[in-house]
Amino acid sequence: MTDLRLAIGLVALMSGLMVMSNILAIVFGLRLKRLLRDVPCIESYDDLYDLKAEVRVQMHGALLGLALIGLTLLTTVAGTILYGRIFFFIAMLVCSLYGVTAFWLTNLEKKVRAIPVTNDEFQKERDHIAHVWVKKAFPDW
Repeated sequence: MTDLRLAIGLVALMSGLMVMSNILAIVFGLRLKRLLRDVPCIESYDDLYDLKAEVRVQMHGALLGLALIGLTLLTTVAGTILYGRIFFFIAMLVCSLYGVTAFWLTNLEKKVRAIPVTNDEFQKERDHIAHVWVKKAFPDW
């Protein structure tokens, strides 16, 4: 009986972590959609400021998302060690939903990194922001 409770607890923990990861990704995706709606083109320093502010939030949110996914992975490994392949297959089923959300979020991020600009100075700054967003853990502005 204790074995079954532990298995159910691990599945519940893993599912809860994935739900939290999905909610986080959806919230951050909606923020990107709002940015794309509010700043369709970078025409001023205010637009650049808005982009930097949103990218900063996205970068910190990505670190939180990585922590949640890391905990989910640890839970999956522990459950697989204790309960074998059936637990692993349940974990993959639960985690596959996140793949859809991540695909949607990635497409939004690509659109934000390609926001049109009105001059070369803004393009250079937008490209720098995009580079930092993709290559670094924390913003450097």
